[in-house]
Amino acid sequence: MKFDSIPGMIEPAEQELLYEVSKALDLSKKYSIVELGSFFGKSTNSIIHGLNDNSTNEGSVFHVYDSFKCQRNGNLAQHVVGFSEKFKVNHLLKEEGNSIDFLDVFKFYTANKFDNLKIHQNELLDSLYPNKAKIAFLFIDAPKFYDEFYDVLKIFFLHLDVGSKVIFQDFFFHWSGTVIPAIEIMFQRKLISFEKTAASSLLITIEKKINKDEVRKINDFYQKSTLSDLIQSIYERLSSKKIDRHNYFLNRLIMAKIQVMVKNESNLDGAKELSISTFNKIGKIDPQSAKLLEYDLQHFFKNNFDLQKLYNLDHL
Repeated sequence: MKFDSIPGMIEPAEQELLYEVSKALDLSKKYSIVELGSFFGKSTNSIIHGLNDNSTNEGSVFHVYDSFKCQRNGNLAQHVVGFSEKFKVNHLLKEEGNSIDFLDVFKFYTANKFDNLKIHQNELLDSLYPNKAKIAFLFIDAPKFYDEFYDVLKIFFLHLDVGSKVIFQDFFFHWSGTVIPAIEIMFQRKLISFEKTAASSLLITIEKKINKDEVRKINDFYQKSTLSDLIQSIYERLSSKKIDRHNYFLNRLIMAKIQVMVKNESNLDGAKELSISTFNKIGKIDPQSAKLLEYDLQHFFKNNFDLQKLYNLDHL
């Protein structure tokens, strides 16, 4: 599929996955599609191409949620400014004090491409799902920390039906250490099943209706668990699956485990031992993946194994 030239951080393989899933959805029951975290619209357009090629789509609504804002001293600003200048759309940015609003950039890239595109400029905590329609497909490129993901569970997962599709973008991400365990809990409770991966994205199918009681149980389980143990469990669960660029992305789960061992569990010695054994193993069989993982480790050290303070600046 040839996609529009739009700045963004998702890979072509992830665009193809978004297109394939959107095109194959059964939308005969007027189910909705929801995207959390749109940036400039690269992922949004990939979904739109799929919906426009979906023979069952007769008026389904596509809800898009993003704050479409960042702070100049936050984590996202370098990408907002850099991409907008490179693609010559920086004149569409709105600056007010330390805040940069990029909603008009998103509108520029999505204008007149889908009739029922509904844009919601909100932080996750302030978001509401506006109707009672079931969600056929939920694409999540927003939470990097469990507290945010818990809001997604409470607001959006209640509207998913059995058979609905969910893509967790940045699942195989070294900074997703507090989100990955929650997804493992959902696997353990047989709420979801594995479908496939593309780069850092994980596609799953909903196998059991998720109600408020299930959300509470997920949270209770999470609060009582050791995060590094849950990450180890999902690493073992997915080791036998076909993972895109297996040696790199699967072992990014180990990097996430190292991050929470240092930041959340104060287990510096265990993290150091795991790091050494991981690099010794991968370095022998796949030096290129080892080099990429080393870059991830350097990113940890650069940010003192804690990105949340910098990340939170974008959500003041």
